[in-house]
Amino acid sequence: MRSLALFALLALSSPASAQTTPYVAEMRAAIGLLAAGDSSGAAEALRESIARAPTRPEAHCHLGAALTRLGNRDGALESYRACARLANRADDRFHEATGLHGVVRLLIEDAGRREEAKSAVEALRTFAIANPSVLSPEIPEELGIALDRIEAADRSAAAVRQRREARRASGSVSSD
Repeated sequence: MRSLALFALLALSSPASAQTTPYVAEMRAAIGLLAAGDSSGAAEALRESIARAPTRPEAHCHLGAALTRLGNRDGALESYRACARLANRADDRFHEATGLHGVVRLLIEDAGRREEAKSAVEALRTFAIANPSVLSPEIPEELGIALDRIEAADRSAAAVRQRREARRASGSVSSD
């Protein structure tokens, strides 16, 4: 994540973006805060950037990262989804990939949202196939495999719990 923040900071500092608009200045400051570990300060600055330019995807992506670090997973998910949607409309494939990947990562980590995670992996896979120069199709394939393995582990754990409860109910095993 730190390398993504530094990459974005360099992109905003490049000669191609030499005009320092208030949005660019706010983004530079926010990314600096995020890279320095001040997720709360970065989130505040990123919300200001979003208020200034709500249709630009960059701030939404970085807000997703800041909110993830702060433990606000629902807010982060909303930010990554907004990033992907806005980037798609703007033909900004880098930030679209970033937003889609953020959604997948958060959903895979949430045991109660495995079906949503499958849909998100499929959306990322579709994106990668259409944009292999932006995102290798191997990445969503590996995420899909990881999700399958997580689901298998979840099923195994549930089966163990059921067997343990059945033994307890029959009096075969004392409670732990």
